[in-house]
Amino acid sequence: MFPRYSQRAAETPLIHLADTDIDVFGCRLDSDQDISVDEALDYLSRDERHRARRYHFISDSEHYVRCRGYLRKLLGAFQAKHPGAIRFSYGENGKPFLRGENISFNVSHSNGVAVCAISRRAEVGIDVEFNDPRRCVEEVMQLVFTPAERHQLQLCQGSAATALFFQLWTAKEAFMKLTGEGMSLHPRQIEIGFDRGRPQRYIRPGDGRVRLDHLSLFGSSFSCHIASAPRGAFSQAHSLQTDKAT
Repeated sequence: MFPRYSQRAAETPLIHLADTDIDVFGCRLDSDQDISVDEALDYLSRDERHRARRYHFISDSEHYVRCRGYLRKLLGAFQAKHPGAIRFSYGENGKPFLRGENISFNVSHSNGVAVCAISRRAEVGIDVEFNDPRRCVEEVMQLVFTPAERHQLQLCQGSAATALFFQLWTAKEAFMKLTGEGMSLHPRQIEIGFDRGRPQRYIRPGDGRVRLDHLSLFGSSFSCHIASAPRGAFSQAHSLQTDKAT
């Protein structure tokens, strides 16, 4: 049995989106600054600890442990539960959720940082990416972006083109994570509308319920977007598995 966990998370949200009541938190994964590996391991389930041992590189394992432990710490604080008592269920494409709980969350990590969005009023999907110009190749652009999006990219050069590439990518992946479809929804099926050359809204798919927000986090080297919709808009119809107890 876990003790009652009533301490509110000491972390202050990096951003609070008042219209949708979404809190966005951030965590450094390269150090014990936000959560130590030892603390995080205390919170993980047996399945999560087993997965951590499967990583080839210690740094990747520690990133996973810190990210998962930090998520559990946040959710435990929101629910007044011990972080180790959190039990995740998983949707058809692997999106975690809390069965029977009125809370939506999503997490993303890249290049040593993690972000987590949590809301009681909205469904959420979030993605953060390090702006690595080596990934901005023509083959990827043809595969991922629509003709209108590629046209916007062609209007940019240098670091501006790199930034727009990852702004578009994070906007698309945030939508895929919001719906829980993941890569089963092809990125070109998602089209982004622009305002003054910046991603602003979803043109398709959708019926206007999905909101797109750009988040400025961790400096200009990262891109981050969050997609949100009213609660229940993209419910998890069933779960394939639930975490095994510690």
